[in-house]
Amino acid sequence: MAVRIEWVNHAAYLLRAGDFELLTDPWLYGPVFQDGWDLVAETRHSLEALRAVRNVWLSHEHPDHFNPHFFKSYSPTEKQGVTVYFQESKDRRLVGFLRGIGFNAVELPDGEPLRVSTGVELCCTKNGTEDSWLVVRASEQTIINLNDCIFPDPRIYARIKERYARVDVLLTQFGYAEKVGNAEDAELRGAESAKWRATLVEQARLLDAKFVIPFASYKFFSHAENFYMNDGASTVSQVAAALAAAGLQDRCVVLYPGESWDLCQPRDSRAAIGKYEVDWAGIGVRHTLGRSYDAGELRAAADDFLAKIRRVVSPPLLRLLQLSPLKFGLRPLAVRVTDLDAVFVLDAGRGLLPATQARDPDVSLASESLFNMFRFPYGANTLYVNGRFQSHSARGLRTLFVWGHLGLMMGANLKLDAAYLLDNFARIAAFYFRRLQT
Repeated sequence: MAVRIEWVNHAAYLLRAGDFELLTDPWLYGPVFQDGWDLVAETRHSLEALRAVRNVWLSHEHPDHFNPHFFKSYSPTEKQGVTVYFQESKDRRLVGFLRGIGFNAVELPDGEPLRVSTGVELCCTKNGTEDSWLVVRASEQTIINLNDCIFPDPRIYARIKERYARVDVLLTQFGYAEKVGNAEDAELRGAESAKWRATLVEQARLLDAKFVIPFASYKFFSHAENFYMNDGASTVSQVAAALAAAGLQDRCVVLYPGESWDLCQPRDSRAAIGKYEVDWAGIGVRHTLGRSYDAGELRAAADDFLAKIRRVVSPPLLRLLQLSPLKFGLRPLAVRVTDLDAVFVLDAGRGLLPATQARDPDVSLASESLFNMFRFPYGANTLYVNGRFQSHSARGLRTLFVWGHLGLMMGANLKLDAAYLLDNFARIAAFYFRRLQT
């Protein structure tokens, strides 16, 4: 059975194995993360061609992987016979949404292979609160898609290698996907990019992957508020150079939208890399501020948000977070709203209040970003990912990140209580330590 990868964009590709076709994580056009990201290259596949694919896998709910606009674009006829695979989830929100609009949505059993066609099996494994990674076994070949997964414990690679002795193709993220420093911190972003490239090289070595496809980072920060974030971002040419420096140049496969590759065949990626370099050189600001929200609208949204958070966090733990002397807590956060030229204090107990005395802000952002943080469970996480704010204190940045994690728990119908902490403390602590060392 011939196996081929047909490149779509970013984290989206078509895997063809005989008569079986699988589309992964389709983000094909338009901005995501509150006008924070856009695609570096244009998608060459037509929507009609991609909607004709009968199987789709979604790694997680971030809009650069699960883009609702794509699924809403299907006609009733096109939905017939389409199966969308997703990780096991407690709230079943995503599969419920897909089933509600007419798709056959299937949750893959965590870490267990599922035969989906003759000679083809899928194995999806959860990673943290949101992410998952996929192994496809087809025609005795093993394709591992790690997408955005972060493994604070490197021993996970040894466990993967123990289970999959032969890794034919590894697909993995190659650049940062969240706020790194303020506008003046280009050197910090350059260092962070170097870490991501080093991680990719380490993954290739530890898994002894026969071929490595850098992916899931073909985006740029496209808003006037975050465009500076591109100054240290990795380009795919830098990734190819890092693999070459490690003696792995023959393993690097770079595909440009619309290109195809027969698995495990030698490939010269220089032309594809050159096309991406041209696209990268042409990026520019695509989005500016939208509407402003006044103080009353912000406070009402904050009150609603906090009421929902209190249903997620047990009262003793919420109080502990408010009083915590440790790095991660929910101490009052001073927020300067740039378009209102006013400072507010976000307090977990009292809501959003005007600052009663002059004080330096912990963070600065526009009212539409603050409103978005309160309106959606993923709002604070979106803010951290799109980088549309400036941070003025390490504590403030960490506090914002805690709000983001609590919002994601709320969206996933999880409850922060003693049992959750016991089950997840080591993972959360390692993740926070890696992301927010200061």
